[in-house]
Amino acid sequence: MEPYVIHIRMEAGPLARLQEEARRAGMVVYVVDLSNIADETALTSYLSDMFGFPHFIRGLDAVLDLLSDLDWIGNTNGYLMVVKGAVDSSVGESFVSLLPNLHDRWRSRKVPFVTAIEGGDETLVSILYTKNRKLEEFGRLRWGALDIGGVDIVIHGNQYGLRPVDE
Repeated sequence: MEPYVIHIRMEAGPLARLQEEARRAGMVVYVVDLSNIADETALTSYLSDMFGFPHFIRGLDAVLDLLSDLDWIGNTNGYLMVVKGAVDSSVGESFVSLLPNLHDRWRSRKVPFVTAIEGGDETLVSILYTKNRKLEEFGRLRWGALDIGGVDIVIHGNQYGLRPVDE
């Protein structure tokens, strides 16, 4: 399994295989179900409970900071985060928009972090690629940090003609 990759449009079979592979590698697997999350406040609370954030937080910037750390969990083998219920949801779109930055941060820490998004539509793909391009642009700035840049995004099913994957 490649570290620091965002998989989108995953179906049940390949998703189950990815989870099993992650567990065999000693990675901690989290399933984030956004289906019944009403707004960003509820999302922050949900993620705080799921990941056991060590202190109270507000907002998605704080979510990004704490998800980029997870030191209190203490797993150096890495993490797999499975995201469900993100399609047709403004909360899902907001959460997905964090992923390229999140993966870039884990890559700089050299701890594997993989996200698998169950399903996905053109809106989510567009959000991922837009955020990823911004990371690439920032990484090219003369004063930018040397280790900042775009992350790998794998679109399963290849409906969009991008980086085909054998499932």
